[in-house]
Amino acid sequence: MVDDTMTKIIRLCQSIDENGSKIYESLSQNAQNEDLTAFWQKFYKDALHHLSYWTKLLSYAENGEIPQVLENPDETFEELSTIHTKTVKLLEKAEKTNEIEKAFLMAFKLEFYLIHPAVETLFQYLKPFSNGTTPQVNYNYNTNINTLFNGLHKHGLVTMELELLGETLHRLWKENMKMAIQSNYDSLTSILNRRGIFNSIIPLSHLAQRNNSNVGIMMIDIDHFKKVNDTYGHRYGDGVLKFVTKTIKSNLRTSDILGRYGGEEFFVFLSSVESDSIREVGEKIRSSIEQASDNEAGITISIGMAQSRIHGMKEVEIEQELDELINKADEKLYEAKEAGRNKVIM
Repeated sequence: MVDDTMTKIIRLCQSIDENGSKIYESLSQNAQNEDLTAFWQKFYKDALHHLSYWTKLLSYAENGEIPQVLENPDETFEELSTIHTKTVKLLEKAEKTNEIEKAFLMAFKLEFYLIHPAVETLFQYLKPFSNGTTPQVNYNYNTNINTLFNGLHKHGLVTMELELLGETLHRLWKENMKMAIQSNYDSLTSILNRRGIFNSIIPLSHLAQRNNSNVGIMMIDIDHFKKVNDTYGHRYGDGVLKFVTKTIKSNLRTSDILGRYGGEEFFVFLSSVESDSIREVGEKIRSSIEQASDNEAGITISIGMAQSRIHGMKEVEIEQELDELINKADEKLYEAKEAGRNKVIM
């Protein structure tokens, strides 16, 4: 079992959310009427559902399947440790209070603790493959804050101080989400950037190794993209990048990973794919772009492909195998260009 800083951070996030669920449970038990009991019960049930995410993520981390996705893990661990201590104290107060005003203030404090940037970063990290290997996360801090405000209005408890607190929480949540997305996603195409690609494919590679399944990698390059920019302008070129992104995505499964590797080059990771069907996927993508009705500039792509089973057990071994597969796909991409472009070579 791996016990690195990422694992400790995820355990802390899980423990903080456990405290959060207990706080909302206490608020519901101490509520003064049935309406408030139901109000806090909804928060409690949402928090319990949210815990399933951390449980799954922790199982990955303990098996060494989570790469280092945070910028300053040691600093993050210290910050989350402090937050955990605060939620413990908040729980002690929640177990004793039955005052409506104090209950809402505790809830706002809790939501403030829960919008740490690391939490949103970990959400965004697993988002690309949540349909296939992790529970879908429906917990939305912004929705919680809005729900709290609706409750305040309903019970006539709105004050300038609480209103300001709510607006601050909303702004902080938006900023944290923006930073998390920017660190892993390409702003133009809204698909994974290079960092996001590698953060996402390592856990999927571990899964493929355990299931003894085949994985495939595609390196895709837009043919003569510089000429497109020079002829039609960079704004048109941006449109071409979005068009290619949309077309590739429409030909992939939800469990596959698509990212912008850099410039006009795209990366596709096919998890659990049959070796004889990977070429068909590549050809389908190539022909879809060539034949698209909105392809006014006659855009074509070249694709290099490689496929293999993952044999390594440790992260460093898997990373090495992935590097080898990427290099092979890159070599095949070069061959496709040398052969005249608009081709798929494996």
